Amino acid sequence: MAKHARASKPGHHVEETDYRGPAELLNRQGMGHAKKGEYNEAVKCFIKAQNVNPNNATSWYNIGTSLAMDNKEDKALFILYCYDRAIELNPQDAEAWNNKATILELMGADENAIMCYKRALEIRPGHGSAMRNMELLLTRLGRKREAMNYNTDSAQPKPSFTEAVHYVSWD
Repeated sequence: MAKHARASKPGHHVEETDYRGPAELLNRQGMGHAKKGEYNEAVKCFIKAQNVNPNNATSWYNIGTSLAMDNKEDKALFILYCYDRAIELNPQDAEAWNNKATILELMGADENAIMCYKRALEIRPGHGSAMRNMELLLTRLGRKREAMNYNTDSAQPKPSFTEAVHYVSWD
């Protein structure tokens, strides 16, 4: 496994003062499960939150991230869909853009991933995970001069799905 995280952790959207109803309560319950590594239970809570409020960007984000953290490589298209829905509902979510890029990269859609990392960085300049991910991707593609613009620390080769989900952003 990679020594650094590529994905953010679930629930970065829900703050203690952000309670607005049953969907948020279910998201909080799901976060409790996710923090313990109980991703299947977490996903169940996040799906229930979606049933309460289908337009809840946080739930879509948390479903995608929980599946990614649970190394559900066979669910990559659904994970991508979850991030797309989260972005559709909240286009300013830098974490969702970063995580979408990570999944695209794992699927071999490198240029699309670059566009998504750039979008995450437009929304939140200096976003640590997006900076690191962009540097790694550009280095892997042999675009070292461009990668220097995203300099964090030494780049590594493209990670496996299991390693890469640890770069998914939950913050």
